[in-house]
Amino acid sequence: MATKIFMKISWISVRWMIPITHYLSPLTVTFFYRKDIAEQNGVTEEDLHITSPQDFLSLVEKMTVKDDKGNVQVYGMEVDPDSEQELFTYLGMFSEHPLFWEDDYTAAFASEECINALTFMNDIYKTGNASLKDANEGSSGLASGVAAMCIGANSEYVTADNAFPGNIGVVKDDMNTLLIGDYLAVNAATKNPEVAADMFLHMFSEESLQVFAETAGQYSGRKSLDGAFTAINPDYENIVAMYANSFSYGKPMHPNFSECAAFLRTAIESSFSGIAPKDALEEGKTNWDSVLNK
Repeated sequence: MATKIFMKISWISVRWMIPITHYLSPLTVTFFYRKDIAEQNGVTEEDLHITSPQDFLSLVEKMTVKDDKGNVQVYGMEVDPDSEQELFTYLGMFSEHPLFWEDDYTAAFASEECINALTFMNDIYKTGNASLKDANEGSSGLASGVAAMCIGANSEYVTADNAFPGNIGVVKDDMNTLLIGDYLAVNAATKNPEVAADMFLHMFSEESLQVFAETAGQYSGRKSLDGAFTAINPDYENIVAMYANSFSYGKPMHPNFSECAAFLRTAIESSFSGIAPKDALEEGKTNWDSVLNK
């Protein structure tokens, strides 16, 4: 029954109204890489353990495949020019407590740390060792073979491993990263509360969470299952370790997050079009804070 629930939940769309304080799928956003390319380029275990932005920039260079004339054959990294999740992940490299908004919902993404993070994203691309993600491309550059590394949620491992079986690894990262997930809720007017309760019990049972881990590479966050999760793949130890350094966008939820994300994406994209990261983020903050005054 648990397996069937997981198979169905991905397409169910219901007007749930009461928030349930559990994530369906806590996801630590991290860096994935091609093991075969790392071996080909002489990348060491030490190289694959990053503790600073400089470590990461060096790793991108070392993971880039070039021909004898210096032409790039496989980019070291894929950069998404309009992803707030990616910007937040880089923000974790520059901030001990990364966040996109304050407790009063005012935007925090025009901070010095965030400006540095967006500048860093641009710098990675400017090295010539990174490709820009194509918004029309369904898979990541890692899965398509364009890039040797990408940023992704835990499930990205399974997708990329399907394309390059046995050749996908997880970079060991001591810096902060993003925690995302989906909250579950149930309609307050449901006539079958016992069915809803039964569904949640099954979905969050150890058995169901283990099925999810095995089929989707999903880390449950349940400490009692850490051993079973890392037994699936030793590289998953890096995902478990990063979970402790994962942060959400901000402490409170916000009903207008979609608008916030749109302003952020525009700011990120415009920085890759020549607008200074500081100016782009400050404009995004002005637009976001105006939403609070509606």
